[in-house]
Amino acid sequence: MIELVGLVLVFWVVPTWVAHVIGSKAGRDFGFLWGALLGWIGVLLLVFFGEPREMRRRREEWEAARDGGEDEPADDEPVDVLEDRVRALEGQLALRRRVEDLERELLEERSRPG
Repeated sequence: MIELVGLVLVFWVVPTWVAHVIGSKAGRDFGFLWGALLGWIGVLLLVFFGEPREMRRRREEWEAARDGGEDEPADDEPVDVLEDRVRALEGQLALRRRVEDLERELLEERSRPG
């Protein structure tokens, strides 16, 4: 009986857990299924598949933004997307200016005697 439990742990439970860990780091929602259904072969497949294309693209964009390249648009971005980003940034700037004005007015109001 102990041998059976050991075999189940080694060939089913552990690969399911390892596949879940590898799959979650690679952006695959159902990585655990590879381990549960295929065991260690499923774990190896997850390792060799790597990241999905969409996840890799997002990671590369994030790394570029983190390194300071966020102001440089990608050449393949459509003009509409760039215009939307500009409008959003302008809106954020206007909001920030309005907040600063309100803070200034509040400070002036508090500093008045009476």
